[in-house]
Amino acid sequence: MGGVSSSAKCGLLLLLAAVDKFRPRRDFLPILNYHAIDEDDSPTSLAPDQFALHMDILAARRTATVTFGEAVDLLSRPGRLPLNTVCLTFDDGLESVYTAAFGLLSERGFKATVFLTTGTRDNSVDWERDPSIAARRLLDGDQVVALKEGGFEIGGHTRTHPHLTELDDESLEQEIFANRDDVAEITGVRPETFAYPYGDHDDRVLSVLERAGYKGACTITPPGRSMGRDPYRVERIDVSRFSSHRGRLGKMSFISCLNGVFADYINIKRTMPFFKTRTFEYRERKRRDESRR
Repeated sequence: MGGVSSSAKCGLLLLLAAVDKFRPRRDFLPILNYHAIDEDDSPTSLAPDQFALHMDILAARRTATVTFGEAVDLLSRPGRLPLNTVCLTFDDGLESVYTAAFGLLSERGFKATVFLTTGTRDNSVDWERDPSIAARRLLDGDQVVALKEGGFEIGGHTRTHPHLTELDDESLEQEIFANRDDVAEITGVRPETFAYPYGDHDDRVLSVLERAGYKGACTITPPGRSMGRDPYRVERIDVSRFSSHRGRLGKMSFISCLNGVFADYINIKRTMPFFKTRTFEYRERKRRDESRR
């Protein structure tokens, strides 16, 4: 998120937080989306010290963590969503979830959901052109089992990480059903939750997910003031947006995700073209649009 100074971002977040105190309570359960926990200069990376800061903030606030499946159950019930509760999710199934995040989460009694990509060559990222992302190692079977035994939920994320809406019917079913079976073979449990690669989905994709037995799926769309209740279009916050935020701004940015102020910030950004975003999903979407012209 370039284009605006850190002091300006801090000021805007402070202003939004102050205004928010005088507004009705949000119906909100923050679902946070991480990818890699490493020092790479990548749009899907978050440094280990920043991730540790996030977990320290949650621990200090005595925040409860739920898996994505539990979040879907909460969203399906009438009434208000619980306060001071967060859902932590990791897309792709990268090895750094085990090597850099698992210990920090376990020490604090936190749980999370990891969405696995299962059909790659040499068990590494082979779907991405960006050299800062390509060739990253994915979790192996033993690591996945250790995460599951440590209280993590394991979900599906396709076999080869494609844009699902661009596949023909046969390929779409193969990506979803075969990935489901891969995860079940590794963990001994058929997965019930799913994350769309690039957030790419439509009604045809949702129909296949339902037939595959999934009870919920998440997008990469940030939530508004109130959470959407569609179990197959659950909104999440991409935490890699904050990889360049350090010090006070880093703390404020993360807390803004927990209290919902970040949702207002995103809405303002969408109306101001001088704000920039560096997220991988944004860049990939832009590349696809340009290639179709």
